[in-house]
Amino acid sequence: MSFEMDISRFVNRVKDGSNRTLRKIGVAGYQIVTNLTPVDTGRAKGNWYPGLNLIDRTATENVGFDATRADAEFSNVKPGDTMNISNSLPYIVQLENGSSMQAPQGMVRRTMLLLKRKIEGGAFND
Repeated sequence: MSFEMDISRFVNRVKDGSNRTLRKIGVAGYQIVTNLTPVDTGRAKGNWYPGLNLIDRTATENVGFDATRADAEFSNVKPGDTMNISNSLPYIVQLENGSSMQAPQGMVRRTMLLLKRKIEGGAFND
């Protein structure tokens, strides 16, 4: 069974508060991936961008991390929307593939695994 199917089943089970639950999942994903991102200059961590129904391809010199980005971006999420968390730095794929000793297993793959476990464990149920 795919992760996407797991999320779809979960969303279908949620009746009341589904928007709030979806927002929690998106925010948690953003927090996890940023926390797992290795830090040298801080640029990789500062270039994660949430997007609702779009992929934000921004790549900046930003080294500041804004923990409220995902909460603001996903505040109006509803079933059927797509939540994206992207990082367009040219070296992010190398980091994901283990080029940093700080994150040898990557960030995105680990985030997806941790989110799946949280969903299956009922962490986002109201």
